[in-house]
Amino acid sequence: MLAIRHSTKDAPPPILNSDHLNFPGLLAFDEITLPEVDKLLSDSSSKHCELDSCPTWIIKSFRHIFAPILLLLINCSLITATLPTSHKRAIIRPRIKKSGLDPSDPSNYRPISNLSFISKLVERAVHRQLSHYVESNSLLPPVQSGFRRLHSTETAVLKLYNDIIMALDSGFITALLLLDFSSAFDCVDHSILLQVLESQFGIMASALSWIANFLILRSHTVRIGSNTSKYFNILFGVPQGSILGPILFILYTSNIVQIAFKHGILIHLYADDTQLYIKLSAKDIDNAKLRLMTCFNEIQSWCASMRLKLNASKTELIWFYHHPPPNSDLLHTLLNLGPDCSIKPADVVRDLGVLLDNSLSMKSQISSISKSCFFHLRRIRQVKKSLNERCLRTLVQAFVISRIDYCNSVLYGLPASTLKPLTTVLHYAAKLIKNLAPRDHVTPTLRELHWLPIQARINFKICMLMYRVHTNSSPSYVSSLVTPCSSVQSRRGLRSSSQADFVVIRSVRKFGNRAFALAGPAEWNKLPDFIRRSSTFSVFKKNLKTHLFKIYYD
Repeated sequence: MLAIRHSTKDAPPPILNSDHLNFPGLLAFDEITLPEVDKLLSDSSSKHCELDSCPTWIIKSFRHIFAPILLLLINCSLITATLPTSHKRAIIRPRIKKSGLDPSDPSNYRPISNLSFISKLVERAVHRQLSHYVESNSLLPPVQSGFRRLHSTETAVLKLYNDIIMALDSGFITALLLLDFSSAFDCVDHSILLQVLESQFGIMASALSWIANFLILRSHTVRIGSNTSKYFNILFGVPQGSILGPILFILYTSNIVQIAFKHGILIHLYADDTQLYIKLSAKDIDNAKLRLMTCFNEIQSWCASMRLKLNASKTELIWFYHHPPPNSDLLHTLLNLGPDCSIKPADVVRDLGVLLDNSLSMKSQISSISKSCFFHLRRIRQVKKSLNERCLRTLVQAFVISRIDYCNSVLYGLPASTLKPLTTVLHYAAKLIKNLAPRDHVTPTLRELHWLPIQARINFKICMLMYRVHTNSSPSYVSSLVTPCSSVQSRRGLRSSSQADFVVIRSVRKFGNRAFALAGPAEWNKLPDFIRRSSTFSVFKKNLKTHLFKIYYD
């Protein structure tokens, strides 16, 4: 981090937008009430830190006693715009960023801060008001999905995947550039952050003073095993593992979106994970490379002014194409991003945990999921004799089923032969739980476990996303991909409008049917009316699963 600070010390100060705000600013954080404290306690995790003088579960169990005391402490902090120094200490337990990285290299670890329970409770009270202020005034870029309500890595990947599929279906090529920041959270400059919050987001007076006090005089110690370092003062950065750290970071870096748009390049963000992508014709590859290089260099300069560092050597590039262009050699030429950095296009990249290959066959992603699931199934089998069926189901759900279902919306429309490895995993897991022989028929077991087959699980996810769109509880960038029939002037008097149907557009090629813009309306319109009109999301999920269960097993 000191090396990054040193490398950016000569960068010019950032140019911040100081135009008059057209909305009321945030001057102070409101005092909270006793019911709100009770809600904060019930929503909090029972994990506790060694800095806590009392285990968290005791505080939660006797919250009728502790809540009034905590209410006084939280409101005192909000009124005085201070947080006691004793609650600014953290114990850092480094965690390896990705499996397979060299554990002897300190740069491969993520410094997660363990903070006291009371400090996190105060942060939660502030976070609720700050996030409500930001979201109600639409202050964040719509394409920022990190740490925001109703947004997720799945919605971020779905939007990117949809845009690429639609471009390829129309005969275009798409270039994707995945940017990498070096220790982004740990390099945030406190003075610049406070300027950004005041000038661009209207956070002033007591509210700004509280955040300033939250940032200063922080310290941490590093603990590995039984070894503990001395306490070090933190001069910059926002703590990873805190409640406020993520939202402060995404506010700090929100201007990066404007740079991409200026160069006509699409962008999507998930915290510090940045995806730049552009669709182009086969004849326009050289021009696209030039635009990407120009955009990258401007973002790099902007990062330096914000005291951040863009790691060009870890930035990845991939070209997506449905059919290779005649001059396909251009797709394999290096992209020069600086005097000492040239990026070679990859055939497969990992974006937010999903492997994307240049033809979007998704075989690499499916292979990776299968490999990981079988690894965990073998480990579960080793301890199977010590577990009852209920524990087995819980372990399989946590380590296997969750991996099968993660971002499976991007697997829609793939042939059964491509999805077969996932089907094999599902069948193996069912046989493991029920102790079946390899040749035993597995369908009755799947019915007993109430597990949907792979294709049905994908359709289930697509329909859940559509219900979110239908009830206005999805990110705007997902809702914009589909069109309700009721919003089309020529269809408002038709039955499709009264039945809450969505417009089904046609693809140029069959390949385009895999995009959510086509798959979502197609699957939604097939559902019975009583399911689509479910009163709550939980009721919808229950009705939908029952409906799909009958289709695939009856």
